[in-house]
Formats: sequence, structure tokens, C-alpha cells
Amino acid sequence: MSMTENNMMLQVTERETDLAEIKDLLNVLLSELRALRRDKLPGDPEKIEALLAALYKIYTDAEFTAAWILETCLENDPDATRLLQSIKAAMTGAVPGSKKLSRFLGKVTGIFGGYRLDISNPHTRDGATFKISVTK
Repeated sequence: MSMTENNMMLQVTERETDLAEIKDLLNVLLSELRALRRDKLPGDPEKIEALLAALYKIYTDAEFTAAWILETCLENDPDATRLLQSIKAAMTGAVPGSKKLSRFLGKVTGIFGGYRLDISNPHTRDGATFKISVTK
């Protein structure tokens, strides 16, 4: 091999090493970011995921507010009962009011397990409007 080919091979090897180091650094940053997010959550991530699963079962393709969720919980339906239980578990305690539930949901927007909670409209007459979807 000529000197030029050796220099080119050396440069390629250095770039591959640099890319591997950058990838490792990004993985560390991502895990730290996830840990920070977990620390700021208002509840247990598994219970939040169960709440999102219960919401998805009822509000598959529909937008909803916290007030509508609480109205749904009053129904004599197994899905509504499971939703109420998941709210109590995620928020630890008695059934919250719509403002407290809306604030809680606003803090847990994003992806949990296979579900994604988004705010469709933060300011409506009935409070923030949410939408749930599946990420898988």
C-alpha cells in the first residue's frame, strides 16, 4: 500500500472510533435524561402506564378532558371501574377533582410503555384536551 492509502485508512479508523465514542456518550446522556424524567414524575411509571392503558381502552380514537374521564368513571362498566382504579393507584389516594387530574395528566404527557399521551388543546372551556395513542 502507498503512503496515501495508509493515511486514508488511518483517517477512516479514527472517524469510526470517534463515532463509537459519540454513540456511547449519547447512550449515557439518554439514560441520564430518562432517569431525570422518572425522578420528576408525579407517580410510579408502571401505574402511569396502567392508567394510560385504561384510558386507551375507553378513548381509543377520541380526545378527552379530565372532567370527561371522571364522568366516565361514574358509569357501571368494567372498563370505567378499571379506569377509576388506575386513577386511584397512579395518583395514590381518593378520586381527584378534574383540575388535579388534568394537572397530573399534563405532567405525564409522553410515552409510557406502548402508549403516548399528548395534549391536543391546552385551553378549552372544560380544561386541557388530551389524546391517547399506541406507539408499538
